[in-house]
Amino acid sequence: MTAGRAGFERAVSDYALAELTLPDHVLAVAADSLDRTGLFLLGELHGVAQTPNAILGLVSGLHVRALAFEWSYDELDRVVQPVLTTGAVDSDALWALPSTAEVFSGDGRFTAGHVRLLEYLADRLDRIVLLDRAVSEETGRERGMAQRLLAARHPGTPARRCWPCWAEVTWCVLRRTRSKASECSSTRSYPASRTASLCRRLERAGSMVRWNCHWGTCRVPM
Repeated sequence: MTAGRAGFERAVSDYALAELTLPDHVLAVAADSLDRTGLFLLGELHGVAQTPNAILGLVSGLHVRALAFEWSYDELDRVVQPVLTTGAVDSDALWALPSTAEVFSGDGRFTAGHVRLLEYLADRLDRIVLLDRAVSEETGRERGMAQRLLAARHPGTPARRCWPCWAEVTWCVLRRTRSKASECSSTRSYPASRTASLCRRLERAGSMVRWNCHWGTCRVPM
């Protein structure tokens, strides 16, 4: 943001947005959280350049249609909400903010990569929720963000979302006899909430087990 408007807009267009491929067991954990709570929280170190790529991988893998950010709604709502209708952030509104605005603090929460991500996902998102409030008191900040997040989870007209709700897991256990190695295969379907622990057990078996997961999806109310 210190490069000024021209430099920031150039950084947005130059950002190499690429979907980060996430392991099946990571998506399974995220799907389980969505199934149980309607939410999945992603923690990140502010300013990491690859964060937008990780978000894109989660959005694609879980078919998410709503995103929430730790950004100040009183500063940035009028900047980012136009993405849902025009496909672009309102750059004029962004750069009309005073230089003392929190978004210009350089803390790494709002970056060119995030803008590139939102504009790329414009036709796939139903909602963008901003959780923070500029210059909020630290004692009430986390409670306020939690309240906004929970309120956004149950909108008046619920959106619908797809996510992996079951996985067909195929594995082959290699059993050695005195003369040769034989293979025994089994295929079963499991709910996503059980698949993560199953995959971890299969991974720990190492070279003695060959396995793969085929994800299925179902539509459920948000």
